This record gives sequence, structure tokens and C-alpha cells, in this order.
Amino acid sequence: MDYAGYVLTATAPPAHAHLYSADLLVERQGHPKHSVRGLDYFYDAAQALMYSIEWGRLWVKSNVRKHPEATHEHSHSRSRR
Repeated sequence: MDYAGYVLTATAPPAHAHLYSADLLVERQGHPKHSVRGLDYFYDAAQALMYSIEWGRLWVKSNVRKHPEATHEHSHSRSRR
């Protein structure tokens, strides 16, 4: 999924005790990859995937606030401050 210039790739591999791990890879061209495993664990793989994507969106929002120059090419789609 593309979000604010980042590619969020969620996976939900089987983990322990019939649970699925909510894992995420965050990528942006020209930037280091950010990979997170075991954000949380779910009995349903779809829930793990949804959680990973939502966590990724929050991570991107937090990262953009810290480094606003990272998404300056998307500034025209933002509301005026």
C-alpha cells in the first residue's frame, strides 16, 4: 500500500499458539528501510494485517512531523497551515 510517498508492506506470518504476527516493512525511495516484526499478535491474519497497516500510517505521520522535508513533494496536497 502506498501512503504519503511511503510503501507499507504488511505481513502476518504464523507465530506461536495459533497466532499471527503483525509485521511491517516501511520503504521510501532513497531512504533506509524500516522493518518491524511482532508489533502485536492476533488469532486472525486479516486483523494482524490491518493492525500493521494502521501502525505504519501512524509511523509515517510521526516521521513526517520529525522530518517534514521528507515529503515536500506532496505538500501541495496538504491543507494550508
